[in-house]
Amino acid sequence: MSIETGAIVRFDYFQMITPFIKSIPNSRKDISEYLINNPVKVEEISEINFSNSLLNEYNDLVEWRNEVIHPIFPYAIITHLHYKLVNNKSFPFSPYGLLHKKEKIILFNKLIKGNWTLNSSISNYRKVNSGIEFDMISDLYINNKLSWRSTTTAFKKIRNNNRKAQTETEKLNIIQEIYLSKSMARKYAWISKNIDPIHVSAFLSKLMGHKGSLMHGMWGLARVLSDIDFPLSKPLEISCRFVSPMYLPCKAEIGSLRNQNSTDFCLYNSKNQKPYFVGSYSLFKN
Repeated sequence: MSIETGAIVRFDYFQMITPFIKSIPNSRKDISEYLINNPVKVEEISEINFSNSLLNEYNDLVEWRNEVIHPIFPYAIITHLHYKLVNNKSFPFSPYGLLHKKEKIILFNKLIKGNWTLNSSISNYRKVNSGIEFDMISDLYINNKLSWRSTTTAFKKIRNNNRKAQTETEKLNIIQEIYLSKSMARKYAWISKNIDPIHVSAFLSKLMGHKGSLMHGMWGLARVLSDIDFPLSKPLEISCRFVSPMYLPCKAEIGSLRNQNSTDFCLYNSKNQKPYFVGSYSLFKN
């Protein structure tokens, strides 16, 4: 087991720049079949401090008007932990080119201000069609009480697959059209300290094989949830599957459909009605 304890996070910009520069040699890191088949648990523990101004900036950007803390907000401030995990020497391949495929959030308790401690880890890898999937588990303790858990499923492409999976989704009721700008992506990058070039520079994103700069998927999830009513006083489970990139600028439509025991939601491309992501939330059951 590899355990590293991080210092209190102050959210200064250079805190992310330095590790990013140091990670450049990992871009050519060879794939370790041994570590994939015999994974070493990689873990990061860090205390989290955030200012009221940072929280207010986040709320404004995702248009959150509730007095309680947004259930997706913790994700915006754990980039530094995820970044350390995939740059650990026991991580079995290069972190460059990783794709965020799925996200599951469990809200055990309403998020409040207090002593926040995050424990993030990776311990298993799964070989799938054309690559490798793995999960990053992040547990948030508030005043020593487990309050929130994020399971981030990421994907590393190893070989080409010419067959693209078809995504069939039920058309949901459109409740809102929103506009996504390049400046919004840069502002989210500043809040989260996620300086991935694909989000902050169209030029650099194109050099990396994209059509232009992309909006952060977790901003999209947070923004959609801001327009959907749900019971924050009860434990919740929120799941999301990312389908296609949100190239900027663009217009998108929020879809929602309430079922008997859950609510489905989706963010559509306004031009072709194809989903950027699909998801649902329901009451969490142990």
